[in-house]
Amino acid sequence: MASTAFPVVAADHRGGAGSHRTATGLVRGSMKAVVLVMVCLSPWAFGAVAPDHEFLLDAGIAVLMILWGARMLLDGQLSWRKCAVAVCLAAWVFLGLWQVTPLPRGLLSRISPVTARMYDRLLPAQPEVLPFGEPVGVSIPPAGSTLSFYPGSTQRELARCLAILLLFAVVRNNIASPASLRRFSIVALVNGSLLALFALVQAFSAAPQTIYWSYPAPGGSVFGPFINRNHFAFHMNVCVGLGAGLLLSR
Repeated sequence: MASTAFPVVAADHRGGAGSHRTATGLVRGSMKAVVLVMVCLSPWAFGAVAPDHEFLLDAGIAVLMILWGARMLLDGQLSWRKCAVAVCLAAWVFLGLWQVTPLPRGLLSRISPVTARMYDRLLPAQPEVLPFGEPVGVSIPPAGSTLSFYPGSTQRELARCLAILLLFAVVRNNIASPASLRRFSIVALVNGSLLALFALVQAFSAAPQTIYWSYPAPGGSVFGPFINRNHFAFHMNVCVGLGAGLLLSR
């Protein structure tokens, strides 16, 4: 009985291990596909500077986080690679949090006397009183209590910094490999070449300050699908650098 049962158990074990590897590979493949889709489509969406297009990038990062959670459930553990870049990005996020953290006025005056003097100059000495007893809204964080002189803008930039940290953590701990970097470089090089070709064709055939031959762009400095031509140059620098690295690796 024992001699005949053992091969069945071993076969079941091998089958379970094979299905586990298949599921893990499917999750990692999906993560690679999402990252490449974000890299390819984001510059074509007007440089992803509009809030709705930026939201799509955040949605892509959320999908990546869900897939990372699925992989952790499959593996039964959290795999984290030590990385100095991740530490620097985390410190960047914590610095932003420190900038929007409400502080007592005495501590704020000692840390940043210039900011405290600007608050004293611009904010009223007495709380605002609305007519007819209307309640006064309470700002969060309270006005004049943060190191950031414009906490709303700092919070928006902090959200972007957090998105960069999450994206880097997902890629670094799940799909970072020489083959993935080579594939990413090829995709960036091809996409950058198509962007450059499209930009030249549009520059010679479309009306001035128009994107996709039909969308007028504010600012007067468009090039290709980018509202700001400087953003096109920044993106091309990345694509050219990855293409040069791919060529040298050959």
